[in-house]
Amino acid sequence: MKRVLNIVLALGFLFLLSCEESENAPLSSDNVSPGMITDVEYSAVPGGVFISYKKPGDKDLMSVKAVYTNPKGKQMVEVSSVYSSTIEVLGFADTLTQTIALYTVDRSLNESEPYMLEAKPGIAPINSTKLTLKMEEDFGGIKISGINESNANLAFLVFGEDSVNNFTNVETYYTSQDSVTFSVRGFKPKLTKFGVVVRDQYDNYSDTVFANLTPWLEEQITPETFKLLVLNNDEDFGHNGRPF
Repeated sequence: MKRVLNIVLALGFLFLLSCEESENAPLSSDNVSPGMITDVEYSAVPGGVFISYKKPGDKDLMSVKAVYTNPKGKQMVEVSSVYSSTIEVLGFADTLTQTIALYTVDRSLNESEPYMLEAKPGIAPINSTKLTLKMEEDFGGIKISGINESNANLAFLVFGEDSVNNFTNVETYYTSQDSVTFSVRGFKPKLTKFGVVVRDQYDNYSDTVFANLTPWLEEQITPETFKLLVLNNDEDFGHNGRPF
């Protein structure tokens, strides 16, 4: 019995040793930085830049990363696999020149010296879409339409005057469709100030588009006022001899 107990204790000790946390570390380790990327080119895309490059010949190359600052002042990182020769950087709110640092990274997590790229992004979807926005009267509110040419994930924040003339967010509409059309209801038929702001997935906001519109009168019809209309040429095939 004592022998069995000793075996059990020994196995338990070995099990505890095997469960100890091990530190995550690179599969290979050296202190040699990889070479830099070369032949860097870029093209402007909506709200960002598309970058192409030539990779160095390091056999242990793992990835290429782009480091930049977004419009909120936060440092951002995009990473591209060793199997790719391109990287896309998105999330800019304007077309001002941006500085992007491009690094190569090897399997020992060594980084190259940065390749500093000065690039001008394309017009952001929030701004190109804002230019196409149209507001017009609708029953009980307004109809809003526009063109989201790049199929970006956008939110349309609609503002309107409430019963005490406070300008508040009355509805938010989300879409990535290229053709945008939706209505906002719940307003009385009186001259009302409306506004629309476009927001993207990177929390960038467009300027507000304003319009003063008078919604059309909209009234609910109660079921008690419904009447069955039977025409002279209707067939008697329905309930109680009446057509459906």
